[in-house]
Amino acid sequence: MRRGGAEGGGAPLLQRRLQGGRGGPRPAPLRAVAETGAEGRGPRATRAHGPPGRKPPLGRADGRGPCPDLAPQARRGPVRRRAHGPVLRPARAPRARVRILYVATDQTVPGATGGSVHVLEVARGLARRGHEVHVVIAADGGPPREVEAGVVWHRVDWRPRHRLFRFRARPAVEAIADQVRPAVVMERYYNFGGEGIGTASRRGIPSLLEVNSPVVDHPYSAKRALDAALIVRPMRRYRESLCRQAAALVSPIPEIVPAFARGKTETVTWGANVDAFSPDRRRDDFRRALGVPEGALAVVFTGSFRPWHGVHVLEAAARRLRQRGDLYFLLVGGPHARPGEGYRGRRLGSRPYTEMPEIVAAGDIGVAPYDPARLRALALGFYWSPLKIFEYMASGLPTVTIPRPPLTEIVREGQEGLHAREGDPVALADAVTKIASDAALRRRLGASARVRVVERYSWACHCEQLERVLLRIAA
Repeated sequence: MRRGGAEGGGAPLLQRRLQGGRGGPRPAPLRAVAETGAEGRGPRATRAHGPPGRKPPLGRADGRGPCPDLAPQARRGPVRRRAHGPVLRPARAPRARVRILYVATDQTVPGATGGSVHVLEVARGLARRGHEVHVVIAADGGPPREVEAGVVWHRVDWRPRHRLFRFRARPAVEAIADQVRPAVVMERYYNFGGEGIGTASRRGIPSLLEVNSPVVDHPYSAKRALDAALIVRPMRRYRESLCRQAAALVSPIPEIVPAFARGKTETVTWGANVDAFSPDRRRDDFRRALGVPEGALAVVFTGSFRPWHGVHVLEAAARRLRQRGDLYFLLVGGPHARPGEGYRGRRLGSRPYTEMPEIVAAGDIGVAPYDPARLRALALGFYWSPLKIFEYMASGLPTVTIPRPPLTEIVREGQEGLHAREGDPVALADAVTKIASDAALRRRLGASARVRVVERYSWACHCEQLERVLLRIAA
């Protein structure tokens, strides 16, 4: 093996890339949002950063990340030194370098949402792959222009500061585009956005629309009824015009994209930072600090406590198991920290994201008991990216979730975890009990979960998927 790598211009026969664990890079000191990544689809109250009213800098990245998708021969039998260590892979030819303008004005970075972490991880992941990345985000008190971890961050403002008036950010986005002169523009879709796609269209620049929430209305949508009342359906026409202008789209499921645009839509997966979220982050003293009794198994939930996240189902299941002295429930997120009501455990409240890898690794079982009946938009399909599940799996936790695609593809029954009927506390309690009562099953499911998320659901894998689309439309 010769030194060097494809990204550095060398041509080794085989090269080592890091999947995480003690052989991988340690997470950088995070002054704001950890390079730990996190759920790209919605707010998470667990994302808290520093004192209120002051925005910390973005933090430093170490420039190294987890490996991309396995090559076919490696997929048949990757060579590992240990369970969470490096994998030997064939070297790849140098990639083309593309100047990318990523418009995500619905987010602040650092921020307190999973969407903010999504933007951060995507930007850094593309920069690590050798591209020049400029990101346009909402002003948050930070500098108008900031360079961190190989990414140039541009903060823009508009008035009134409401999503309905995001179109007023378009002049600022156009000015940045004229200065940067990107080869491709990528926009994170959000209601009433379009400033990135419109800017690209007027300049003849190919564009990619990143669809994380439905472009189509679900059957019970109040917005759909209002749009119909306006006769010409201006909101639907505007959303569809963005899809027509974009050279390509990416989405977790095709059902949230208009039918006419599905032919140019690439289905992609979101992920977790598999370097930061790792079984190696587990510490007994930290478990004690969280209140986990000696010898007990910690059942962990993380999220923003939205009604459809199923916290009510989890706490009802926990109450059914309150007589079990070997179980302790940790619920991370929500507005307040307090003891569990009627069960053994506690709500931790909102915690800094820098603590999340250690909190998740302190657990023994991860739970994601979604209750889709409480979010009508999910009638289109489960499009919400389950970052909590990816983080559980990356930390080596067997995971209990509901039997609904694509969750059933991520957590396969009896392989990475178990399924429990949605909205059913009895079924959830039974699944937790089955895993808690069988140490061998727990170890097997947790080890399989780690391997699966590292190989298929890391942010590096996601950025490789994005890169293929970006290179195609920029060519």
